[in-house]
Amino acid sequence: MARQCGMLAKGAFAALWLALSPAWAQERAERFVDADGFSPRGAEELGRARSAVGAGATPIERALATLDALEARIDRVRYVVRRERRDGADAEWIEVARFNLGPTLRAEAIKEYGRENVDAPKAFGVGPHVVWRFALTRGGDLVSASRREGTGALEARRCPLRACLSTDTLADRGKWTEIRAPSFSGPARPYRDILDRKDGGREIAPARIAFDLDRVAEASTDRASGSEGGVDEMVIDRNLGQEIAAEAALIGAAGQTLRCGYGIAPQGATRTCWRAASASRRDQGREPKTVRPPAFSCVLYAAPRFEGARHALKAEKPGRGLVYGDAPSLPAAVSGKVASVACAPGCAFFAHDGEDHDGEEFKGAAGATLADLGVWTGRIRSAGISCAP
Repeated sequence: MARQCGMLAKGAFAALWLALSPAWAQERAERFVDADGFSPRGAEELGRARSAVGAGATPIERALATLDALEARIDRVRYVVRRERRDGADAEWIEVARFNLGPTLRAEAIKEYGRENVDAPKAFGVGPHVVWRFALTRGGDLVSASRREGTGALEARRCPLRACLSTDTLADRGKWTEIRAPSFSGPARPYRDILDRKDGGREIAPARIAFDLDRVAEASTDRASGSEGGVDEMVIDRNLGQEIAAEAALIGAAGQTLRCGYGIAPQGATRTCWRAASASRRDQGREPKTVRPPAFSCVLYAAPRFEGARHALKAEKPGRGLVYGDAPSLPAAVSGKVASVACAPGCAFFAHDGEDHDGEEFKGAAGATLADLGVWTGRIRSAGISCAP
């Protein structure tokens, strides 16, 4: 592997991971972490974050805690997490985008109350949007990481459930039914999960919220994913209102959505959770139809729920190793409109927002059947697939 995907190592751990991982997992780590516009982070920088996160952190905890340890703190932010796991690989690929909502909230306050009655920008939060990408083992060990600072394209991307810079609450998105959830206390975490604030208050660390959402999903009797593979997304809003509080949602690979609200009371952390019967990935509670693509193929659809114009990608004749199918430019009926995808078992799709596989890359897990591509909708213009024989 020529670039070693900005790996922490050139060191012993990354070298061992590379030696033990299948070729496709190594290729995935390189393409994901070293994507255009991302700067690989060195071992020294990431080593500073390790002191804040001990052994035993889950991959998503380590990703969020590492970002927070290395970025300047901003109070009013939205984290959008995309997590990919594949059967048969000791790896997770996690992207964390942190959006600074301070300027948006201040602009809304000025419009409502007048500039003379609104605090300076510093009171709302000053700093860029950032995106980090992490390659980790299932045990939470960090293999490599990269960073990109926000641009106009980042602000324009579509986030789960609403626009990335929307100040609407998650509660306003869909109909929710309160559910019973395991105790928030749970096992002790290997980092500071309750943070002290400069104003004397306290709040729950985003990494701890992500860990809790996973526990709630595991305990949910209607959890539809069940598989060790797939792509899911998580959204965490911090302090969008007048109170110090957080709201978060987990959108599973099969479309199920959970939402929890978090706060700190005199007696400790509080949390209430709900399940969505109807959210952006389901239309009025209607289940997505079942699709079964032919072997060694993926089908891309121009509308959610496997409907509308479609384009099938077929891999080459199976042989040894991975086999590929390619569409450097999607047909006009689908290009720029891809909203759902279904892949045969063992096949995974990759796509780009430019033709000839240029621009930002998007990736789907093997055998993915995603009824709503969320952040990818409207951006895919070229695509390909890889299938295990």
